[in-house]
Amino acid sequence: MLAVCLLGVLMHYANDRYKSRVICSIDDYLSGAFGYTLASLFASCAFVAQLAMSGQTDISQPSTFLALLSGGYALDSVFNKAPEK
Repeated sequence: MLAVCLLGVLMHYANDRYKSRVICSIDDYLSGAFGYTLASLFASCAFVAQLAMSGQTDISQPSTFLALLSGGYALDSVFNKAPEK
């Protein structure tokens, strides 16, 4: 489940890269502002835990899969920042 959520994080990076809001590599994005990356990761873990506690653990269900994917995207959008250059 966490892997699907992290795929949403990567999709957020790809979207920002496509729109030229981020000009760094994925390595620099994840390690350049490490505190923000940790905040995004912890929020993603909490989101996955919340879904698991509510009983939504079957990622073959489209609603669970999309919730995890969009949750990772949205949480990265809120918590993660591109590194300062």
